[in-house]
Amino acid sequence: MEKRNANIKIKETSDIQLASVLHCEGYPFEGVNKSNPKKVLFIFQDIEGIEQTAQAFLSDQIKLPPRKLFDSYNLLKRLVFENSF
Repeated sequence: MEKRNANIKIKETSDIQLASVLHCEGYPFEGVNKSNPKKVLFIFQDIEGIEQTAQAFLSDQIKLPPRKLFDSYNLLKRLVFENSF
């Protein structure tokens, strides 16, 4: 999903695995949207290459350092369960 936020184009995903890949790859992370108690959205700046990275992940074509990927996953998971960000 695309949205505009103060002239910054953003991408949102509810997929924590995809969000972990994007975070691990260094895409600018804007935060989490927990306004819907049943669905958390991870928000990233929509910059060049983000769609290609998402497609590479979805088609199992991406290679990342496992430790770095797990660190990103654990950070995002913590943010889901914290009261603030």
